[in-house]
Amino acid sequence: MTKCKIKGQGLLLRPLVQEDLPWIVKWSQDGEINLLTDGGYPESMEEAGEWFEGLSANRQARAMMICLLDGTPIGNLELAEISWRTGEAEVRIRIGEREFWDRGWGAESLYLLFEIAFSRMRLQSLYLRVYAFNKRAIRCYSKVGFRPRGRICYGPRGEEERELFLMTIQKKRYLRLKQSA
Repeated sequence: MTKCKIKGQGLLLRPLVQEDLPWIVKWSQDGEINLLTDGGYPESMEEAGEWFEGLSANRQARAMMICLLDGTPIGNLELAEISWRTGEAEVRIRIGEREFWDRGWGAESLYLLFEIAFSRMRLQSLYLRVYAFNKRAIRCYSKVGFRPRGRICYGPRGEEERELFLMTIQKKRYLRLKQSA
């Protein structure tokens, strides 16, 4: 897990701890959130314990909670598949509390994550995958500096084809955007 903790204008990113698991499970049981994020999170407390242990022992992952300044969790994010050699990592983010959707918290969370990833962890590039139908997320990612890099179409046999966009942001781009802000 990351030891990094960072405070923004309205949010705090802090390391995920075992006491956060009920939040993770709650958000994982929301069908719409799972549709937008493609699941991958534990849906029961039993699964959550194993998931947390695996995540805690994984040198290629860092998990954080997105909290309001009063400490109330509203979402979580991860740096996954960290390649320390190449300086790349995948970003996974979700705002789990629906009442906080469309308020700019995703963008602020990502700006804080950039500070951790690019300045403290010295990564060089971040990427993410997002479903083409998730327009809200695509707007957020574009707003903070992610750029489209490619697309993947897939679908299990007999099911509707799904389209994923791959988006990236390089450290150089982040630093230019930060300077011009």
